[in-house]
Amino acid sequence: MPRKPSSRPPRVPKYRLHKASGQAYVQFNNRRIYLGDYDAPQTREQYHRIIAEWEACGRRPLAAWNADGPRRPGVPADLTIAELLEGHHEHTIEYCRLPDGSIGTEPDDFRQALRPVHGCWEYHRWYDYNG
Repeated sequence: MPRKPSSRPPRVPKYRLHKASGQAYVQFNNRRIYLGDYDAPQTREQYHRIIAEWEACGRRPLAAWNADGPRRPGVPADLTIAELLEGHHEHTIEYCRLPDGSIGTEPDDFRQALRPVHGCWEYHRWYDYNG
């Protein structure tokens, strides 16, 4: 279950050293983003770019980030579970076709299987569970 929002703004994540590997990382929502060699100028630059993006997004959790930027460009951070499931349904209709071109049973099978998820979590944002 997601935590209740705090009344104070989140702290700025620190530029940290992973001692075992010697790599720099920054941590958001218990998720580490590895940047490369610790104390290298390019990793400091990446850190500042990531923090600037986080600040620009209103200090909201970054959706699907790695050191090079967003992993899934075009996927909004506030995408709900219902929207994600609808996109999945459209995908299965498009790609789960029978050899004759008709739609198979997979789209409805998936929809039936995911109905409890849709009913309970439809208004939650996907990045709350994208860990």
